[in-house]
Amino acid sequence: MLFLLDQGMKANEALKKITDSYGDILIIKLNKCHRQFKQFRNGNRELKNVARKERPQKLDDDILKSMVESDPRQTIEELSLRIDYP
Repeated sequence: MLFLLDQGMKANEALKKITDSYGDILIIKLNKCHRQFKQFRNGNRELKNVARKERPQKLDDDILKSMVESDPRQTIEELSLRIDYP
């Protein structure tokens, strides 16, 4: 995409060229293409994936696992009510 932006293409044109070239092998959505072009135009031409900030987990996986193992037939809704997790 960066190469196509440097060639003066717009996101829509670049997406069409990419899908024409690679077909169904490569699936890129238009909104992702627009987002990437915006990032490039704003000066961030780094091609590496940036680690996302994740929400801190409030629930201990081991506790949840033991609850599921103690009663495997309970629903997710029942579990969330028991642990007061929306």
